[in-house]
Amino acid sequence: MPKIVITGEMAQKLKEFRINYNIKAKDVADHINKTAAYYSKLENAAIKTVEYSTFVKVLNFITNTDTGYPTFMESISENLSDEDLKENIAFMNFDSVERNIPVPDSLIDDINNRIVDLHITSNDLVEYINQNEDLNDLFTEEFNLDDKEIKPNCWYSPKDFTNKETNVKSFIVINLDITKLESLLSKNTTKSNWITLCSVMYHLLKLEHKDQLVDIAALQIEANDILVKHKFYSLTDKSKFAKQSKSKEEYDNLLNDFDKNNMIYVSKILSAIKFISDYDIKYANKLLEKIATNIDVDPSFTLRFMATEVSKLSDLSITAKKEFLNRIDKLIEETKENNSDQIEIFD
Repeated sequence: MPKIVITGEMAQKLKEFRINYNIKAKDVADHINKTAAYYSKLENAAIKTVEYSTFVKVLNFITNTDTGYPTFMESISENLSDEDLKENIAFMNFDSVERNIPVPDSLIDDINNRIVDLHITSNDLVEYINQNEDLNDLFTEEFNLDDKEIKPNCWYSPKDFTNKETNVKSFIVINLDITKLESLLSKNTTKSNWITLCSVMYHLLKLEHKDQLVDIAALQIEANDILVKHKFYSLTDKSKFAKQSKSKEEYDNLLNDFDKNNMIYVSKILSAIKFISDYDIKYANKLLEKIATNIDVDPSFTLRFMATEVSKLSDLSITAKKEFLNRIDKLIEETKENNSDQIEIFD
């Protein structure tokens, strides 16, 4: 990954993020083996770039999880302007490359139909995409690009390679794997990053207009519009819709089924918590404090643990349920003492 560019807005959000988690700047500095002065400069944008791995390390330390980086990136998508998001290379890589999104069947059907109409194979499409013809030799020479320094499927700024003035804000070299595409087209794979399907749609549009003079920028917009029509959204799209929607109902209508279901489940959970809180606020707070701590420490594992189907035990007596919870507490202590780290995937 390219270095993270620390803009004034990014630095301010980083500071707010740390303070929100009640972490001292000195402790972060110690964790990354830097001085307190260095970290202070980082949070004041006096340091303009930082290694991707270091930035991830900082955010994971602040949250005390291995998901600090995506948590931070999702938070800034709600606060930065659309233009800032489009020019923030670190956010672009997270939003369009690293983040996986459920793929609607309708989008895959659309892609398959276009492939059939063009009389091409999926292999033909992959070969065409991987030519990266928009990044011609002139572009490569102008910005003094070195193939050895460019990682495929990763956004870069020309400023990473040259001081020349340019209207180009960012670029990416696509290297699409045929196996990955075929798995998507057969619906065996049901999640994808945004850039893969946007690249597929964009190049299909180019093939559909190959005998015409076309505006590349217009085709890029059209490709994204098609993804939006199928409700396959980047965080940038979601942020834009949230700001443009005049009402909650209007925004909700833009959401796909995955987002709508998520809102329903979250609402049900909050309603249940409110009911218990209204009944016994002291008891509820005691449990919520522990839940909040667990989520802060390890959100993915905590969510998976909370999804354990205890509903199957609903007919047990109160005594039996208490015994069950006591056994879980003992198991946690035993597992901790054994230093067991064999559970790597939560499925």
